[in-house]
Parts: sequence; structure tokens; C-alpha cells
Amino acid sequence: MTVRIIAATNTQLQEEVRNKRFREDLYYRLNVFPITITPLRSRKDDLAFLASHFIERSANRLNRPTPKLTKANLIDLQAYDWPGNVRELQNIIERALILSPSGRLRFDLPSIDRAVVAGLEFRSPQETYKDTPVMTEDEIKALQKQNIIAALAQSGGRIYGKKGAAILLGIKPTTLTERMKAMRIKKEDSLSTVSVIKNRYHYKDL
Repeated sequence: MTVRIIAATNTQLQEEVRNKRFREDLYYRLNVFPITITPLRSRKDDLAFLASHFIERSANRLNRPTPKLTKANLIDLQAYDWPGNVRELQNIIERALILSPSGRLRFDLPSIDRAVVAGLEFRSPQETYKDTPVMTEDEIKALQKQNIIAALAQSGGRIYGKKGAAILLGIKPTTLTERMKAMRIKKEDSLSTVSVIKNRYHYKDL
């Protein structure tokens, strides 16, 4: 029987390992496929998608018509800091549906700064991302390679151990060696000056 463990934390485990507050061997056992999720307060452009999803799901569960998410609703959502992240958003939307039998949503959000609300301008996802450069697969691979070389340079070519490149990258040493082999990276590459990719994205200090 195969068992897959899914673990979640709101702490920086790499820092905890360095400070000897978290077992290094357990960290490597858990760190098979890490997924880092940015706090909701730092990605408020996602609120329109998330709110619409939770409204539809809650309306179906409560057997009610799906109310419309208005521009005013979104401005209120974007003015809030969301200390409880996505779970708090889901609960607030469900509460709004329960308390709004007429179908007009009113979110019970604590301490919304109306001065912030007044300065907000709603933008659609198309408007938000219209100037965001899209990278090709080759460009992403090139950045990954440069990132590994930078980690090797900072660790003096070490892969394993507390000061090794694997810890800096947040991956298992065996995973790092496999990626180095696939990308044809040698330790000697890290001893020379780490080149910076100069392309239209102007990424620096990789």
C-alpha cells in the first residue's frame, strides 16, 4: 500500500532547520514536491476569481440563486488585508449568502479602511496582466539553470549539508544532483562568475 503525506505549514522550514528547531531529516522527507502559496493579501488580483468560485459553490450548497459579484463588492474585498487568507474569504462569502436572502451581497468585513476603498480602482484580469511578459519554456529553463548555479556559487560548490545549495533551493540534495545532470551543470560552473541573463525581462541577482 502506498501512502502519500500532504503537509502544510505557515513557517519557513528552511529557516527552522538552520536554527535547529526542525529536524533536517524530516524536512527532506517531507520536501518532495513543495508548493509555496503567496498570502492572499499579496495577490488581491485573484480575489475576483476566488470570490466568484466560492459564491457559486456556496449558492449551490444552500440551494439559492447565484448572486452577482458587483464592482462595489470587489472594491470592499480588495480593501481588506485577509489575515485568515483564502479560508477567511470562503467563510465571509458563505456568511454573506446566508445573511442576504434578497440576493444582494453585503460582506461583513472588519475594519475596512474607507480611505483605501476610495483610492481603489477595479481592474479586470485582462487589464491587470495585459503588460505582464510571458516567458517561453526555454527562458524558464534558463532561469532555473542560472538559479542553481547561483546557489552553488553561494554555497562554495557544496550540495549537501546545512550550508549546501540544496538547502538554499529548498530541495533534496538528490533532486539537485539530478537537475544538475539534466541541465549539464558542473560544480566548476559555480566557481566562475555567475552570469546574469540579459533579456527583455531584465532579471538580476539570480
